[in-house]
Amino acid sequence: MSFQRNKVAAALACIVGVGGAMAVSGAFAQAQNPDVPSSTRPQGSPDIRVEVTGSNIKRVEGEGALPVQVITRQEIERSGATTTMELLQQVSSNNSLGAVNLSNAVGATTLSAQTASLRGLGGGRTLVLINGHRIDSFSGEIQGVQGVNLAAIPFAAIERVEILKDGASAIYGSDAIGGVINFIMRSDYTGIEATGYYGSPTRGGGGEQWQGSVTGGWGDLAKDRWNVTLSASYNEQKPLDQADRNFSNTSYIPSIGLIGLSSNNNPARITTGGIGNVTNRGGVQHIAANNADCAPGLFFNDDIVGTNCYFDPSAVHGINMIAHEKLWNVFGNAQFQINSDWQAYVTALYSKDENHLVIQPGPVSNLFTYGPLNTTVSTVTLQPTSAFYPHAIAADAGVDGQPLNIRYRTFDNGFRDTTDTNTNWQFIGGVKGSWKNWDWDGSAFYSEGNTKQKLNDGFQDYTKLLPILNSGVVNFFGPNTPDVVALERTANVYGTVIDGTSKNFGVQGKSSGEIWKLPAGPLALAVGGEIRREELDQNMAAVLGEGNVTGFGGSIKSVAGDRDIYAAFAELNVPIIKTLEGNVAVRYDHYSDFGSTTNPKVSLRWQPTRQLLLRTSYGTGFLAPSLYQLYSNYGNKALQPEFANSWDAGVEQHGWDGRLVLSATYFNLDSRDLIEFFDCTTPSTQPLCATEPFGYYANVARASARGVELQAAVNPSDQLSLSANYTLTDAQDRSSGSATFGNELPRRPKSAANTSATYRWPSHLSATVGARYAGRTFDDAANKIALGGYVLVDLKISYDLGERLELYARVDNATGKHYETAYLYGTYGRTGFAGVRATF
Repeated sequence: MSFQRNKVAAALACIVGVGGAMAVSGAFAQAQNPDVPSSTRPQGSPDIRVEVTGSNIKRVEGEGALPVQVITRQEIERSGATTTMELLQQVSSNNSLGAVNLSNAVGATTLSAQTASLRGLGGGRTLVLINGHRIDSFSGEIQGVQGVNLAAIPFAAIERVEILKDGASAIYGSDAIGGVINFIMRSDYTGIEATGYYGSPTRGGGGEQWQGSVTGGWGDLAKDRWNVTLSASYNEQKPLDQADRNFSNTSYIPSIGLIGLSSNNNPARITTGGIGNVTNRGGVQHIAANNADCAPGLFFNDDIVGTNCYFDPSAVHGINMIAHEKLWNVFGNAQFQINSDWQAYVTALYSKDENHLVIQPGPVSNLFTYGPLNTTVSTVTLQPTSAFYPHAIAADAGVDGQPLNIRYRTFDNGFRDTTDTNTNWQFIGGVKGSWKNWDWDGSAFYSEGNTKQKLNDGFQDYTKLLPILNSGVVNFFGPNTPDVVALERTANVYGTVIDGTSKNFGVQGKSSGEIWKLPAGPLALAVGGEIRREELDQNMAAVLGEGNVTGFGGSIKSVAGDRDIYAAFAELNVPIIKTLEGNVAVRYDHYSDFGSTTNPKVSLRWQPTRQLLLRTSYGTGFLAPSLYQLYSNYGNKALQPEFANSWDAGVEQHGWDGRLVLSATYFNLDSRDLIEFFDCTTPSTQPLCATEPFGYYANVARASARGVELQAAVNPSDQLSLSANYTLTDAQDRSSGSATFGNELPRRPKSAANTSATYRWPSHLSATVGARYAGRTFDDAANKIALGGYVLVDLKISYDLGERLELYARVDNATGKHYETAYLYGTYGRTGFAGVRATF
């Protein structure tokens, strides 16, 4: 199938820069879905109507009043990205520091989610679509993790990405406050394409990457009336330890306020009488006085932490900074041309993302609590009757004969070792076509995700562990016998402890067409409706629900919730004069759990010349409370949606016979009734704290985000392409009375930019230099922990060996710059890749 582009958009596609910066497209966006076979409406036909992300009205030209950025297939290939997350990190408006990804979630319970975050508003406020259809939200949603898991997107099958950088609840409903990322999959492809690459950090120590994909297509819609396209890929990323990088091999840098040490060590610390760490290294019990005595901890002697042993999790080998990830994706698309106007289609995808993470053994002492209300103190004491009681040392401290309070780390029980497995699958079937002057599309869809967390080692059941540690048979100050180690390990918890499933299924239909001829052009209308159901079912192991597993911070209970959603929407495109066009859209959504909401949007598009476009829009948006926020043990069934008001204004200038494109957009978004977690662990008069002692979700916050987005692309010659994009975002907490009022939202740098230059030699050699910049931001809501800004330089070269074989190589972070997207968790450093792409 084919679709028509207007001359401006076609020229733009030719001049786009690649690598670090993606296409400038703005309002001159390309089509969302080619709906008409090339056999019946040949390319170039003036009556081909196309649909663009952000509008339900098809039009002859794919230009609209909203800022849509397009990343083409050619740009994806030349960018060097190998996963969806990597690709979106090269878009400045997708603030990856406001999202969740594997490199900023180590040590936190995120169940290996990877989310997007347009304009820094978070994964829950960024709508992700595949071919214009929703997929299920993350089935492992917990506090702080919300949205679509990008690992479910079949990267090898992407034809292009359309990014609407504007609120779109009037078109799509919930989740679209920050914007929409629409992944358009490959279709009507014939032939076979295979790619493979290997990459490795230049510093060694782990972190190697492998990737392979194959895409095949059979049947020509124009000739055979059918096509089937299949794509499969496999990615593997080896783990990297914190201790293997000089920027992450210590948790103690007092000069920057970093004191991430733990007094829970092995050999253990005795706090009774201020004794400190005791060791029997050398066969005699004595107070630890050097690194050898404290190992695997370290000995410190300064005015900040005093004189004692401390455990530094960053200094021990075997503790991952980045997990071992394996990702499988399969995608299929089939189309059948029923007649010249009607087409049946089916798409399906399957993904499996497996992440294996190893971190330090767990601490056990009276510093920690457990149990259903997380109020039972996990005290460990050594009685005088134990063979390992240090009588002489206790006597010197004046406490001989007293029970000794112990701070211990469970090395005998193993490093904490987990495997998170996220699977997703989606099925869409429908029929689309045209009747007279109306285009229509009706479909049914079903998507399902499953998240499992398996404990492989290193986690214990407090109710079994504490009796063993308090029995007197455990030597806290030296090696234990194999029998004692085996006894300690009987407290370990193994197997699947979290098993969550989310579902999203229903039907939708829409139609658009011209209803009246006005002097300035046709008056166009789109109408449609949607019925869908959302379900979330998270089953927690009983021991986890009871709050008895070490390392989880208390009870995590099972969740079960569902709801029905009914929606109706309409959109009217009004040509006011030849150069001025207005658009009005409205959508009504009814949720069975909280009620109804109606959201309008108004936009204007003025194109006084063929080279100049001005646009503006205003609309309201909403984010429905998630099923987890409603029905989890922190849930609040009285929650209402978040609401937002947003407006944008932009200008786009084309020049130099289509070789130059400049674009600027100002955006302003104010959100209210944001759903945040209300902490009940401190004294509170809030009624819900009586029944929810940890806390609960409530509509308590306000936030604002405003800024400027700049884009440029220039093609000085047929060989050279230059492009850049820049985003300035001021995102603040506007919650009146909050201690963080006026603070920057965490992990949202004010400035982000991408630039690239590509040169293509006649000898089939192509080279790209790209740079990515992110400004300073904060890791916490209090704005106390700063994350420094950084500039990364990426290089890529490719060489065509004929028409069917391409060799390519790339170097990410060529200068070896250290940077962090979360405090203490950096990335690989300089990494080199080599690969091959073959077509048949």
